[in-house]
Amino acid sequence: MGTKGSSLAKKIEGIVESTPCRMGVSVRVVGKGSVLEIDSERPFSLASVYKIPLMATLFHKVEEGEIDLGERLTLREEDKSLGANDLQFMRAGLNLTLHDLCLEMIVHSDNTATDMVHRRMGIEVPEQYMKELGLDSFDIYCPCREYYFLLLGWAGRFTGMPLKDIVSEWEGMTNKERIQLFEEIRAQNRHRSMKEAQKLATKIWGYADEKETALDRRASWLMDNHGSPQDVTKLLEMIVTSKITSKENTDQMLQYMLLCDSRGRLPARIPPTIRVANKTGTVPGTVNDCAIIFASKKNTVICTCLSDDVKYKDKPAVAKSMSEIGYALYEAYSK
Repeated sequence: MGTKGSSLAKKIEGIVESTPCRMGVSVRVVGKGSVLEIDSERPFSLASVYKIPLMATLFHKVEEGEIDLGERLTLREEDKSLGANDLQFMRAGLNLTLHDLCLEMIVHSDNTATDMVHRRMGIEVPEQYMKELGLDSFDIYCPCREYYFLLLGWAGRFTGMPLKDIVSEWEGMTNKERIQLFEEIRAQNRHRSMKEAQKLATKIWGYADEKETALDRRASWLMDNHGSPQDVTKLLEMIVTSKITSKENTDQMLQYMLLCDSRGRLPARIPPTIRVANKTGTVPGTVNDCAIIFASKKNTVICTCLSDDVKYKDKPAVAKSMSEIGYALYEAYSK
């Protein structure tokens, strides 16, 4: 590592050490390999960053001729999920293409669109494809709607149990058993409306998750999809170098990410003239971002920042640290 690399690493290590949470960071320069790894091989809760492997799997299926982005799916009440969403407020019967749904999933992080894409491919398919790519840390099995319903207590065979007991039971389950539980939750809660779910969620967690507890953060971490910063960064490099699909489909995936409407973390301080394709993720205890920074004609930088056990009051500080990391990378590689 040269002088510039050592100085950059020291700067980012200082930012991470001063951040009020545990953070994993992985940085690669496309075609030049890894330049920085901080706790990057450990799996973290992905939150909505897991929508990147979903998108990659979808476009792999498109490339293989198994799926057409023009295929239309009809929105049903039982598809609607809490969280980031436009579609939960739209009327059932809306007819959307897979292109529309993938755009909503990445640009607006729409959880309903995400579940529709995920279920169209098959719940276990994205993880299987990640393993084929050699990205073994990915553990992807959790749909958004059923994840929230489990945390709300609408939990299939665990209905009525305190959250701490659900967590205890969950820790002893295999992924196959967890997927089966999600199917039970889905079948038993088809009648639940988003209005009812939102009312209970607000009562438990507040309007902006300000009531979340240490138990909520632990439960969220356990029940979420997982992956390491290093594997997310490697996947983004595969995407941007057209290892997943054709140049045309690569450009489409990058276009979704360039339009991402959550820009307050890694891209926040980077000049708007610099293209940054990113995808954030937030659930109780987790503030994440991953980005492809087109820093200069010579340097395309990929960075993933994943975090653990972030208290509600510390979320702005974690986002600020990520913005400082993004700017440090821009400064180092923009010339």
